[in-house]
Amino acid sequence: MKKVAVNDANILIDFFEIALLDELFQLGLEMYTTDLVVAEITDPVQEKAIRKLIDSGKMTEQNLGVAQLAAAVAKQAIRPRLSLEDCSAWQLSETLGAILLTGDGLLRKTAQEAGIEVHGSLWLLDELLSAALLDEPAACAKLRELMRANRRLPESACRYRLRRWCGNH
Repeated sequence: MKKVAVNDANILIDFFEIALLDELFQLGLEMYTTDLVVAEITDPVQEKAIRKLIDSGKMTEQNLGVAQLAAAVAKQAIRPRLSLEDCSAWQLSETLGAILLTGDGLLRKTAQEAGIEVHGSLWLLDELLSAALLDEPAACAKLRELMRANRRLPESACRYRLRRWCGNH
């Protein structure tokens, strides 16, 4: 049985920026996102790439019903620094019993406290390597690209992977 995962916008944007969206969707995860998360992606080129994934059936865009939207709003009331889009991804993860894929530190911490399994871009790069969708030199190059595109990545975790994947380069 496939693992189910819900994508937050920052994961989709990160993997678009480093040209690994197609590989991400070859990991064998059943991928979801919410209509609110999709609406958050306003760059036309990124939006087109995400829409293509949805239209091809590689990712399901879940429209939140009244009950789920109300639950997301309630989550946001408890954690006002989280956006409604973030809370919608958290809510869908909870509803589906899914992994939440996000790079947002507060969302990660809050969802983990609620018992949700949460992973980010670095874990996904590890998974791409494990699935032989990337080799170490490519993972090294993509991590460097990701570090330029996303300054919020944990520095020590990035350095650890750079040592493993890049050797002395």
